[in-house]
Amino acid sequence: MTLEIDRQTSLRHIVGRLHDVVHEQEEQVRRNLDRHGVTVFRGEASFTGRIEVTVRQPIGQPIQLAAGRCLIAVGSSPHRPNGVPFDDPYVEDVVTA
Repeated sequence: MTLEIDRQTSLRHIVGRLHDVVHEQEEQVRRNLDRHGVTVFRGEASFTGRIEVTVRQPIGQPIQLAAGRCLIAVGSSPHRPNGVPFDDPYVEDVVTA
């Protein structure tokens, strides 16, 4: 018995599923924040006092906030090791997804 795999179709299916899962996870986080009444500010933030935070947005003036509780999601950048051909159409990672 021989199993034949259409690699192009399989890759499209996996990448499509990856996009679906990432989208659903983002939506779950958004719904959870909404449910708890969390206001989201996007940009670069830094503490400027004991309970103060300044958020520098991509466009517009910095926003100065004060709160008893503050959640800062720092984000990250993926590691892209040398020797991996990221320009190859068969290589998929979170940067190109």
